Amino acid sequence: MGKDRQTDRQTDRQTDSVRLVHRVLIIEDDAKLRRATERSLRGRGVEVIGVADAEAALAAPLDDVDVILADVWLGRRRVHEIVADLLRHRVPIVAWSGLADAEDGFELRELGVHRLLSKPVETDALVEALESAARHEAGAAPGRALDLRKLRPAAVRRVLRRALAETGGSVTATARLLGYTRPALQYWIRKIGR
Repeated sequence: MGKDRQTDRQTDRQTDSVRLVHRVLIIEDDAKLRRATERSLRGRGVEVIGVADAEAALAAPLDDVDVILADVWLGRRRVHEIVADLLRHRVPIVAWSGLADAEDGFELRELGVHRLLSKPVETDALVEALESAARHEAGAAPGRALDLRKLRPAAVRRVLRRALAETGGSVTATARLLGYTRPALQYWIRKIGR
């Protein structure tokens, strides 16, 4: 295998390892499940905002959230009713339910929800689903560079800070990690401030 091809594969693996989910909004009316999920995600280094209903979700600071995890049934309301309002903030949504069926999954996908999970969900599978939603929103298929233009400024800032920290502050190594050229990465660093 040629050196360039080997370097490309290494860069692909590294790009896939950049974590995009740093802050999650959990919309879950079951307080016990919400607290357990919050603990699990915090144990993975994810900041969590937990709310119990649709009204609190719509009042939450959505511009500072990377992904929304929403229960399909929120008391007497379905998450379907608020998806459009949530998506206006360009935040990907992963829904979950203990009672969801294929029709719910189809309806939610049509509305713009990234994925529907069945409760209970193992923490690893949940984190993978949240990361997958964030990567999809960022236009990053496995092995492809993140499209920072598709992320909100706060998310770009978090991704760049984390990638720079992982590479010891090296702009060249960070550019390679994210799949960008050095000048392109320098543009983003100047744009959002280091």
